[in-house]
Amino acid sequence: MRFWNVLTPSTLGTLLVNRNDTTVGMMLSATGDWEPELRALVEMLIRQAWPPGSPLDIVDGGANLGVHALSWARLAGYRTRVFAVEAQRLVYQQLNANLALNSVANVWTYHRVLSDRKDEVMALRCPDPTRPANFGAFEVLPPVGNSNFDGQHFLPAEPVASLMIDDLPLADCALIKLDLEGMEAQALRGAIKTLERTRPLVLFERHKTDFESIRSLLRALGYSLWGLPGDDVLAMRSDWDAYMTSLPSP
Repeated sequence: MRFWNVLTPSTLGTLLVNRNDTTVGMMLSATGDWEPELRALVEMLIRQAWPPGSPLDIVDGGANLGVHALSWARLAGYRTRVFAVEAQRLVYQQLNANLALNSVANVWTYHRVLSDRKDEVMALRCPDPTRPANFGAFEVLPPVGNSNFDGQHFLPAEPVASLMIDDLPLADCALIKLDLEGMEAQALRGAIKTLERTRPLVLFERHKTDFESIRSLLRALGYSLWGLPGDDVLAMRSDWDAYMTSLPSP
């Protein structure tokens, strides 16, 4: 297939998606959106906890095509900066294309692997974009369990360096979102200073990672954890529990 990237309309504007993406790209092409309920929940919590006009820094770890980064960059009434991190080079290019297509200037992008180590170089064999796959499920490291990556064809290995959240220029971090296909625990260990200093909301997937390790780390920092539909978990400082009494504890 000569051209695998195509433009599609969405609720966030025109987006560049891979026609071979069997999950996020397919859903965007079919419905024009991806995880709108999850984004709405996060926005509601931010509006409850941060007064209008506040400066907000948001980390989008595993940014994929940039749907969440685009949405949170436009959070009305706040001075928002989004730091979007994506490990797959060609998906990273799509992320940047989508920001440029929609004239979004307050998102900073990083072609890195989020981890608890700084500048560790990893050799990634990323999925072949010309073949069907759930590209967002690609795993940098073998997950603890529940692998759902279905790709069968890969590009030659490329070096990608690691990045710690604590090394990002975060002044007023309100949210850390992690969709890292099994590396959520490592990323949070690399964010402990940020968690202690700014007490952001933490949104992460649990199904491929060492969930007990994450739960212990966050509870030791004074966080409560709440189960969301699917495999997502929201962690927030324990004194905000009243905001979330309708959700179960995972």
